[in-house]
Amino acid sequence: MISSIRFIATLTVLLSLIPLSFSVAQEETSDIRFAPGPLNEIFYPDDLWGGEYSTLEEIKPVYLDKDFQVDIPPPPANDSPATLLELKRLLKFAAEERTPEMVGEIKRNQFGTNKQNFFMGAYVPFVVLNEIDMVKLAGFQEMTGFLYGLKRKYKRARPTQLAPDLSLVIPIPGSGSYPSGNSSSARMAARIYSYIDPANEDAYLKHAKEIDMLREVAGIHYKSDCEAGSNLADQVFDELLTIPEYRSKLDQAKESFQKFLNERNTIISNDTRFTDDMLSEEAKTSLPPRYLSADTKFEVKPPYANNSVETSAELSLLKEYQFERTADDVLKIEAEAFDWPGLDLSPSVAVDENVRNEVAELIISTIVELEYFLYQEKLRFARPRPTQLSLELKPAIKVPGHPAYPSGHGGESAIAAMVLGYIDPVRKKQYRKSASDIGHRREIAGLHYPSDTKAGVDLAEQVFQKLLTVEAYKTQIDKVAAAVKESQARKSSE
Repeated sequence: MISSIRFIATLTVLLSLIPLSFSVAQEETSDIRFAPGPLNEIFYPDDLWGGEYSTLEEIKPVYLDKDFQVDIPPPPANDSPATLLELKRLLKFAAEERTPEMVGEIKRNQFGTNKQNFFMGAYVPFVVLNEIDMVKLAGFQEMTGFLYGLKRKYKRARPTQLAPDLSLVIPIPGSGSYPSGNSSSARMAARIYSYIDPANEDAYLKHAKEIDMLREVAGIHYKSDCEAGSNLADQVFDELLTIPEYRSKLDQAKESFQKFLNERNTIISNDTRFTDDMLSEEAKTSLPPRYLSADTKFEVKPPYANNSVETSAELSLLKEYQFERTADDVLKIEAEAFDWPGLDLSPSVAVDENVRNEVAELIISTIVELEYFLYQEKLRFARPRPTQLSLELKPAIKVPGHPAYPSGHGGESAIAAMVLGYIDPVRKKQYRKSASDIGHRREIAGLHYPSDTKAGVDLAEQVFQKLLTVEAYKTQIDKVAAAVKESQARKSSE
């Protein structure tokens, strides 16, 4: 799973703010422009409930007793000092805390699918991961009916309904504000992960708090919404622990994870490999090359042995990178995790949209060509990921389901830079530097050894040079280069 995303400088300050006081002076909220009319008559209207939310309150628990009830108090009244202070807090966050990095993180987490998957265990085989996901999803289901029943019952207005000047960075979800759904899901995930992996409990609970803060900075939720969501999750999870059927599944997931950790905590030998049961479906199938023959051979040296001095030195270096890893590093690592590496190295390479599209299509087709040979080498060497050899490494994101050597991101971003350098030679060094940074961030993430990155770049160089000898590819890249040159000339003449 993806691991911790640490906004240390920002979130530590935000989370340490003085708790809200009910004795706020009226002048402290005098700068808020409120919606017209009596505030306490403003609710989240039924006709704004999104279709996907309208039936969630009807979901029945599977494990919990039908008579089980949660105890969540009503939210503060709209005109209460508590709500007015919460609004002031949100306006302050909107004005001061919405950095580009924070806004990007808010958008990536708006559907609750990113930071809720923050399992900290190093590399976890898919079969163990599936056990953990099943008990997590079951916990979500047990809570869903209560969550949306409370939202429908209280119909708490969203912050922007009371303070129209509060701007948003994501759309308002189609349900009432109280309790926060993202907060309840994040807290439930944190409690489950903490049960399975108690050594990292503090990190899991901190993650959940970070999600609360994202929802406040987004202007979507009041602080009390997030607190109620966490309270709900705690009550449901604590009750689930008393139910033998659910507890046994949770214990089984914990046992599978702990067994995996114990098996890893042995003397590493050269027999340690990235095994077939760890492979994702993506790694088992790759598109055949379009321009080159599938049996084209390239020179790729074997990786260092697991117990070699070189690998030991690389692991030590990765631990240093982990210690120095910043919140900005993690944001970039996350953003680059699933995109075509290098595709956005130069969005301004051409002025015309159609020319930019041609450049993008060329980069993607070139990366696909490389990927076939990358995966052949990955499967041939089956080099274990760094987290398989060192328990001290905690990856910044989920470890990919394929071997480490050569690095896919290292090679793919490098070959994208080679394409861009060919069609726009003036910026060639810039492209190579950006590609190098992408490859290096995979090392900072704890996903690759430096020698993986070098091997990926070396293979990319060989594939690119080979492609330039193929008439069809050479014709295509020269055509795109001419279009870029013409586009740039038009821009300079304007």
